[in-house]
Amino acid sequence: RKLMKIIGKPIIKISEMEYIVSEWRGNIYLESRTTDIHGQESDWVQVEDLTELRVWEYNKLVGKLNKHYPDYAIEYLEGRFV
Repeated sequence: RKLMKIIGKPIIKISEMEYIVSEWRGNIYLESRTTDIHGQESDWVQVEDLTELRVWEYNKLVGKLNKHYPDYAIEYLEGRFV
């Protein structure tokens, strides 16, 4: 999907979610927002949990975060079928 920009920061879109990395008081945070069926965007909120993402969605997000936000520490997941 397209990588968009807001205020000079890349917005990463994975499925229906958009992600951005913000810095506040020296700390780096991952924030997300959604767009509803009418095109209304929600406010940016701090991400506390990524467990709803599928492994491939998570790894795609990690790849884009590593590329565009190298200071944001996040690692790939390794998924295996049992």
